[in-house]
Amino acid sequence: APRMPASAHAGTVPGGGELPVTVTFDSQGLLPGLHQGSLIFATDTPGSVDPVPVDLTVLFNDVPQDSFAWNFIYGAAGAGVMQGCAPQTPTFLFCPNEVVTRRSMAGYIERAVHGALTPPPVYLGGFDDVLPGSFNANYIQGLVEDGITAGCGDDPPLYCPDVPVTRAQ
Repeated sequence: APRMPASAHAGTVPGGGELPVTVTFDSQGLLPGLHQGSLIFATDTPGSVDPVPVDLTVLFNDVPQDSFAWNFIYGAAGAGVMQGCAPQTPTFLFCPNEVVTRRSMAGYIERAVHGALTPPPVYLGGFDDVLPGSFNANYIQGLVEDGITAGCGDDPPLYCPDVPVTRAQ
């Protein structure tokens, strides 16, 4: 999981006492999406303090909170599965209604299944309309190996990489 930037400050709680803890997060440098982490408290006593889970969502400017796909968009973006169309500051855009191709969707699906840091397999050239080395060809191979697709045609074998789908799909 990505590490959230934080500045740790030390403090002392008198024996048997309580003190409120205020935490401020700086999202500068983070891309939009859901970022998860934990606050860890160190003690010098026999008792321990359980980690406190923290969710931080850096918002896209074009994804309304009442969107049917709000949770999915931020989860996918934060996990590195599906970044926005212009995720950098100052635009922070996801473009939820933009059309993408089956070629692009192959990358989104494979990163969701195997994790954003797992490299895809090497494309073996199984489709007449996908060239080795072309954009997301290796992710298309991953879809085949995972049994997610057999393509869109048998004779000749086709994947239809440029057929559109919406980003929300």
